[in-house]
Amino acid sequence: MRIPVVIIGGFLGAGKTTVVNQLLRHSQQRTAVIVNDFGAMNIDEKLILRQDGDVFALTNGCVCCSLGPDFSTTLEQVLALSPPPNRIIVESSGVSDPWRIAQLVKLEQRAELEAVVVLADVMSFPTQLSDRWLTDTLTRQISRADLIALSKCDLADGKAKTTARSAIAAIRDDVPVIEISNGELPEIVINPATSSRAGRMFASTPTHAFRTWAWRPHGPLDEARLREVLERLPPAVLRGKGFFKLGKASQQAVFQLVGRRWSVECRDAPNVSDEVVLIGTKELPPPEKLEALFGMTLVE
Repeated sequence: MRIPVVIIGGFLGAGKTTVVNQLLRHSQQRTAVIVNDFGAMNIDEKLILRQDGDVFALTNGCVCCSLGPDFSTTLEQVLALSPPPNRIIVESSGVSDPWRIAQLVKLEQRAELEAVVVLADVMSFPTQLSDRWLTDTLTRQISRADLIALSKCDLADGKAKTTARSAIAAIRDDVPVIEISNGELPEIVINPATSSRAGRMFASTPTHAFRTWAWRPHGPLDEARLREVLERLPPAVLRGKGFFKLGKASQQAVFQLVGRRWSVECRDAPNVSDEVVLIGTKELPPPEKLEALFGMTLVE
């Protein structure tokens, strides 16, 4: 299995470092984090197991390292860790285009691009977007994101949130947007898993109005009908993951969905059960509707 990579982007001051710190602190997996500004991380000293140059090993099995002069070289070093991480998070520079990093990830055979999440400061983003010196950078960051996280929503009123959402929609009106406070990007969005784990993570993040749905297909899925269903999913579906058999040959397939981008790839996935998990906002269709929709994909 290739190692999933999540890229956290966003302009200067959007709260990327706070989000990464939260993910490290509460990670339930062995996570490796690659950051630009190593000194700004301010990792909790209680979590640090040891430091080796620009690499911090944490007590929960996570690793944090600085981005070297060449991203591809740094990524190769992280992929070569023993034991390998379960996933990799990359914090991109505030003035960079996270999609450029995503393209480099896609060239690495041992890695799998899972999501590009871009943070937008709910209070500052509309003003920044109107600045002619910043608009190009912000537009590029938003236009290729899989998911937008409006940050610092604990400091904003309803009008500010509406204004920020409108500014994002002016760039791209089909990208899913979630609201976060205190830098708490919920792991359930980053790392959906089986229904039992998804339920546990959902229960651990009560401040986020997410709904989850899990489906265990009782046979292989038809590829053409599955494609039609995935294209018809509403914007309320933020994230999806799954394993199932595909076609009359019953090939093992791995399914990933973030926002409007999805992939179905046939490859070995040993020791996993066939299951599809969807995560969405409170507007996620009811279970019976999703059951009927995905039921149409079963091979007759």
